[in-house]
Amino acid sequence: MSELPISTLELKRAVVLRPEDPDARYALALRMFEEGQLDVAVRQLSEALARRPDFPDAAHLLSRTHARAGRHDEARKALEALLRVRPHDAGVHDELAELFLQQGRWDDALLHLLEAARRQPHDARRYVKAADLAMKRRLWERALDLLSRARAEERGNEAAAALLRELAGDLGEPASALEPEALLARLELRRASSTTVGRIGVLGWTPVGGAVSPLEAMAVAGKGELIFSGNVGPAIRESCQVAFTGLKARAGALGIESLIRTRDLHLNFTDAEAQKDGASAGMALALAGTSAFLGKPLRRRLGATGAITLHGDVQRVDGIHEKLVASYLVGLTRVLLPRGNLRDAQHLPAEVRERVELIHVDTVADALGAALEP
Repeated sequence: MSELPISTLELKRAVVLRPEDPDARYALALRMFEEGQLDVAVRQLSEALARRPDFPDAAHLLSRTHARAGRHDEARKALEALLRVRPHDAGVHDELAELFLQQGRWDDALLHLLEAARRQPHDARRYVKAADLAMKRRLWERALDLLSRARAEERGNEAAAALLRELAGDLGEPASALEPEALLARLELRRASSTTVGRIGVLGWTPVGGAVSPLEAMAVAGKGELIFSGNVGPAIRESCQVAFTGLKARAGALGIESLIRTRDLHLNFTDAEAQKDGASAGMALALAGTSAFLGKPLRRRLGATGAITLHGDVQRVDGIHEKLVASYLVGLTRVLLPRGNLRDAQHLPAEVRERVELIHVDTVADALGAALEP
């Protein structure tokens, strides 16, 4: 004879009799979740986790309960708390990725898919899912690396092959004759063969995550004027003028006083897909312009964010989480940012802090020392 299901009253009685038992609280919370009593479920799950932080079922159910109630930030916090006690659990990263995808936060979703793959490296489907997301964000190098890993795990994976054909077309390469590794090598060759004088990544914010926009600067024969091009808004144009005026003011100290009178400075954003705007591009504009006039290369895989004043002070900006996650995903290895954002940087995901060198600066002069090739 099958056992009768335990009644809700019996589950409540178990909690009263064994208040320190996290399993009793979890059982009651699960029943409350099924009955739609979400606030009661949250209370019981919170009590269970207070007694046993490493309780995966309770943490997952707490996240699902918050998500059902529309409290997505609380759902995320429940999983992040579990991750702190189970840092090697790929499943928690997968669930966080799904949660971020539902919120339209693509970069954060990709970050956690990458971490899940690092913790559990033999799942071709996860690599394909991450590669598809990387392609949506136009992260070609990252997508190619993921497709290479997917094919290494499952050579005949049709989804990986289809994405590879699509990606090769986006890059203008024939997919029929190339493997992911070959396409990746071509991308690296393009990057290695180009000078880094006047080139830097400008960090920005978008509704689905951060952005790293390539900026190039060139000093050409002219009358000391400023030329600006690219799909940008008025705030960036003002930042550009501030950077140029500041550069003129410090021309003597930089040893470019004669050049700045006989050369025009052309600043150009090379990616035209989406308009960029905001004062936070100021420091990157100043560094690119200085590099162009000096004829000295900036470091490869360098990015910057920070508003500047006419006197060259660097001021704090918003969107640090999104900007730095994007920097990690695109492969930047050093990022310059305002000292005023020091506390923001302390709350970045560990994966970002471990793989991107963050340098906080007070002035453009400080930034220049960290930006130029040694």
